[in-house]
Amino acid sequence: MSVLDTDLAADVVPSLEAEEYLARWEEDQRRQQERLAAAAAERAEQEAAEAAFAARRQAEEAAAAAAAAAEQAALQARLAASLPPEPEAAASTSDSGAVFACAFTLPNGARLLRRFATSQPAQLLFDFLDSHGAGGWARGSYRLVTRMPRRVVDGGCDVTLGELGLGAGGGGEAFLLEAVETPRAAAGTEGAGGSSSMEVCS
Repeated sequence: MSVLDTDLAADVVPSLEAEEYLARWEEDQRRQQERLAAAAAERAEQEAAEAAFAARRQAEEAAAAAAAAAEQAALQARLAASLPPEPEAAASTSDSGAVFACAFTLPNGARLLRRFATSQPAQLLFDFLDSHGAGGWARGSYRLVTRMPRRVVDGGCDVTLGELGLGAGGGGEAFLLEAVETPRAAAGTEGAGGSSSMEVCS
């Protein structure tokens, strides 16, 4: 009896159900890849649009800030050029009126000193402050306040410093900058607190 080694090869043909399942799986995988690619492309497009918008907005804000800074610098230069020369302290009894010193405490903590004559317009105080930037406050957004007694000087006054009672007897004046309040808020504050402050110019 002899035994022969024989290699047998058999082709196993997949069933029709298996082929359909494999085809569906491959189609699902293809569609999923397409959806992922589309979502990635949409996300990249959205990010690019957002980045472009942010860059454009940043450029616009930078341009607006530069324009505002240039306008502020031009205003300060015009006001500085329009200021009359500072009167001499020795001219306290001159024809231009009594000369007195003013000290201004700005919102940023800085202090400014300058002499004025009682014959000069009250608006000159604001022109002087605005020519130095007024501590970062915009022109027309503040008023000047003295202490003991409290006196308020608003911008746009068409009277002189002497007519406001400032610098009487050659004494100096110390001013603080105070934000302008709305009329209703100011009236409510004064009524509630019973303030005895005196508006010397409004």
